[in-house]
Amino acid sequence: MPRCQPGWPFMQEAVAGLPPENFPVPDSIEFHPIDPASGRPVSEQAAGVMIEAFAPGTGPKQRTAADALSKIRDFFNFDQATE
Repeated sequence: MPRCQPGWPFMQEAVAGLPPENFPVPDSIEFHPIDPASGRPVSEQAAGVMIEAFAPGTGPKQRTAADALSKIRDFFNFDQATE
């Protein structure tokens, strides 16, 4: 369950009858395409992609398979070096 869900009914009632308002998005906000099921970054052309807003520097990091493999190798190399 999303963390915001318990408060959502309260907010719906609080703003009932009020007209929707547009607000300016701060220039520092970053927008990233993500997979809604996993929350991981994806291509903007991916099926079912969602564009989400993030505070500066908090967006998902795009990682390649080579980056992930390098981290795995580093982990096992560190484990062997400490024995």
